[in-house]
Amino acid sequence: MRIINCLSKRKLPLGGICAIGNFDGVHKGHQLILKKLKKGSEDLKVPSIVLTFDPHPLKVLYPEREIKLICNKEQKYKLISKFSIDFLLEIPFDLNFSKIKAEDFIKNFLVERLKIKKVLVGSNFAFGYKKSGNSTVLKRLGKKYGFLVSIIKPLNLKGNIVSSTNIRKMISEGRLEIASEMLGRLYSIKGKVVEGEKKGKKIGIPTINLNLYNDLILSEGIYSGYAKIKGDRNKYLSAISIGRNPTFSGEKISIEAHLIDFSKEIYGSEVELYFFSKIGEQKKFKSVDELVLKIKNDIEIVKSLKEKILYE
Repeated sequence: MRIINCLSKRKLPLGGICAIGNFDGVHKGHQLILKKLKKGSEDLKVPSIVLTFDPHPLKVLYPEREIKLICNKEQKYKLISKFSIDFLLEIPFDLNFSKIKAEDFIKNFLVERLKIKKVLVGSNFAFGYKKSGNSTVLKRLGKKYGFLVSIIKPLNLKGNIVSSTNIRKMISEGRLEIASEMLGRLYSIKGKVVEGEKKGKKIGIPTINLNLYNDLILSEGIYSGYAKIKGDRNKYLSAISIGRNPTFSGEKISIEAHLIDFSKEIYGSEVELYFFSKIGEQKKFKSVDELVLKIKNDIEIVKSLKEKILYE
């Protein structure tokens, strides 16, 4: 998959089939669109193009909301590339771009610059200044400018609409089973291992501390999951803590993981943590001994979930 993040005419793929959206999380609804995109490109014998925006429009238009994204850019690229898409066109998004009228966006970008043959979008797709464009408007403009339009209905899993917004909500509430089902995989965050205060090592339960590359959606708590270290194919069963270390009167939220049956020093390594379930809340203990007992109990819970975590 070739990634293009500028709108130079010399670099743009022409005459293709295009899916438009933010694709945050690349969830099962997005995956359906990507499968249809690839099939359409093969049928029409034209390039497949994912058209997305950076930064996410909500971060630009509503910074006060502090929208937290499910994926960072690297994760999103990797997930989309699994569908053998030819091009990912990432349009720079700012306030000036947000003021482009719906028809001008279609005419100037899709028709004149990309010479698009067909467009795929989700049924809740909105575009143009103040979201003046929707799927109905897109169909009308498709007829006017001579390209096909396919509207993909949202997926519904056990009464829950599959959407990035709903997945963020599930993750923030610790309802990871539902979030994982909507994503079609375990939710994960990525970062670099940095030196912490080494309190885990002092109490005999060493942890890695992550400097995150992702937005932090998860609430404070204790989680089961596994870790993958860049350059290492193994999955390491993990008890993961997100919080302020209340027993030690911590103030800053940290992300720590105890990799079970793992003892190497990996400072500076990139690690991705995959979350299976929330198994407890952060709590302040009267003594370090009480804390140690609780952590050991959490580790046993994670071990009991090993088969589900590593083979889900």
